[in-house]
Amino acid sequence: MSNEVFDVFKSQFDYPNYPLDVILTNIESPNDNYQIEKFEMPTPYKSDEKLYGYIIRSKKIKSKTKPIIEFPSAGAIFSDKLQINDYIIKEKNIFLMKLLNSNTGLL
Repeated sequence: MSNEVFDVFKSQFDYPNYPLDVILTNIESPNDNYQIEKFEMPTPYKSDEKLYGYIIRSKKIKSKTKPIIEFPSAGAIFSDKLQINDYIIKEKNIFLMKLLNSNTGLL
């Protein structure tokens, strides 16, 4: 992909800086080893929608760790139920461990 084409795609996400008015809510975790918080914030574009997701942290590790950030998929529009369970925690944790043990970065 050329730099010009990449810049066109990237421009879709060029928003001005704005205050992050984030609301955090503790969520009961299906696994006692993890803490889950739901975050909600206004979108950077004009909309009545909220941007939201979940932050999952290990309670067992006391040092600085990278949390797992879970964003609902497009299918979440049809349900208001929390879709975080032991399977998702395990799946994301395996992904995170692989990422931390490689030279790969995320954008």
